[in-house]
Amino acid sequence: GRQIIAGVGENVSLLNAGPAGPVLFASLESVLKDGLFSIKIISLLSGTGIVFFSYMVFKNIFSTKIALVGQLFIAFNPWLGILSTSPLNDLLPIFMSILSFYFITKKDIKLTDVIFSASILGIAFMFRAQPIIFLFAIIVFLIILEKKPRFKISAVTLLIVFFVLCCSPMLLYNYTVHDKMIDSNSNYYVAVHSKYYTQEWKDFLLDNMDKDANAIFSNPDLFSKNYFYNMFYGQPSNLFGFDNKVSASLIPVIPIIGAIPVLGGLKIPASKKTLITVISTAVITTVLVFLLGSFQDHFFAIIIMPLIVLGLQNIQKLDKKFLLLIIMAVIFSILMSMVPMSSYKHFLYLWIFLAPLCSIFFISLIPKLFLKIQNTKLSSTKFLENQKSSKVAISVIISLILLANLGYSYVTIEVITTGNSVDIILENLKSPFSDKINPNKSDLNNIVTILENQPDIENSYVMANYIFFADIANAKWIAVHFQEGPEGDSIDNYITRENWKDWEIFLSNINSKPMDRHYLNHVIPDYLIYNPKLFHHESLKVLTDPTNSEIPENFELLYKSPYSGITAYKINHNG
Repeated sequence: GRQIIAGVGENVSLLNAGPAGPVLFASLESVLKDGLFSIKIISLLSGTGIVFFSYMVFKNIFSTKIALVGQLFIAFNPWLGILSTSPLNDLLPIFMSILSFYFITKKDIKLTDVIFSASILGIAFMFRAQPIIFLFAIIVFLIILEKKPRFKISAVTLLIVFFVLCCSPMLLYNYTVHDKMIDSNSNYYVAVHSKYYTQEWKDFLLDNMDKDANAIFSNPDLFSKNYFYNMFYGQPSNLFGFDNKVSASLIPVIPIIGAIPVLGGLKIPASKKTLITVISTAVITTVLVFLLGSFQDHFFAIIIMPLIVLGLQNIQKLDKKFLLLIIMAVIFSILMSMVPMSSYKHFLYLWIFLAPLCSIFFISLIPKLFLKIQNTKLSSTKFLENQKSSKVAISVIISLILLANLGYSYVTIEVITTGNSVDIILENLKSPFSDKINPNKSDLNNIVTILENQPDIENSYVMANYIFFADIANAKWIAVHFQEGPEGDSIDNYITRENWKDWEIFLSNINSKPMDRHYLNHVIPDYLIYNPKLFHHESLKVLTDPTNSEIPENFELLYKSPYSGITAYKINHNG
């Protein structure tokens, strides 16, 4: 952000975001004098806005009860709480996307509502690309809306015009500085996370991180295989935690259970027609999967396709405004399947659709099931008592889910902030009042103190795989993963990046502080902080042992952790 404001934005690259976030945060930092605090304030306000306006959107579509419970599911979502206290550029565009839906779900949509919605999405698009999904959803929704053709044409035209107008500062900036209107590039993410690849294709994508954004389409066969894998296995798996412990599920403690209220909230009618539709569609899909695909990769299509067919059959019975959320979810799946989504953050946009489904399941479907299994011949007094009991039971279940999410939030925040394992955190809970040592925090504080006392630290470069050390000490940072270059290369060659691939240098440069997109500076670190990981090059793991003969003579040990293998070295270039 500082580099863009200073007029050297041509040396900045943001692969998966727009320039608005960094510029906003840098501007606030110049006023508040604390960049970390300013970003956290934006995150906290955005999280609060998401909770408030999700309720307003739900209330525009559903009953007050469904809106309230849906709001609670969002408010107690562990990831929303974690991101609301994190200095990250994620929640603000999500908040603006949800706010745009508030205007479109009003009882009587006016053209001014469309203008407000488009303007908000245009601004959000300058932070992240995902808000364009909401734009497409609104366009489809306006086209099928029961309004006069003249209104539809005017609304869609205004939507597109004001969206483009409000994101035009980014488009103009990118075109002026980088000679292209969109400077985002997903090649690295696709290369690193795709299920299917060849080394040749992977290398081609990595070499095009700053060049051809369409490189992901260079191999149509691999692209299509990964696309349908992402759609029919990758997305559902990461959403409901089939393979991973980390998920965006309603109940992340036992994530797969979260699929039950989502599917139940669709309120599929129990009838002979429904049964025939489900069986016939499932059979046809299963045959196609075995003939054209892989059961392991595409089995979720056997569940999704019957739901889509049932949705089309019952589309006339759906509330038109709820249809907006369904359209958004469908477009989200179609567009986002082009890249492998592995982070919980990718799915937070979907919670505007998933939360009300879960709410409908508990508020509407479960009570009806209770009534059906009760004896209808009961007296009215007994019937009312049973009805009260069902409400109490549902309230208890919802409360337990919310409490479980709170517990999950606490443990996850502890893992993120301390680096301790879940087992250690749970063990610490058994003795909450005893003094606990946080090794990672202790190492951080000790290393930062040492760095702060070094001469001219503000103009010195720290090579490390985490920014915290350099950032807190107000030093410059060279971002590394300790996997770059060939295995077995010397430490001297590593720190000078002598034998690194071009894309490895580029990736390091655009993640460093300050960024060096075009490799203009060719900096060499003054300090090196090594925090060992299993996946690091074996030849670099000797850095954990300061007495090892392979460590260059000009490496001066500043710190060795008494808790772990982390070490800090000063690199003396003049002696």
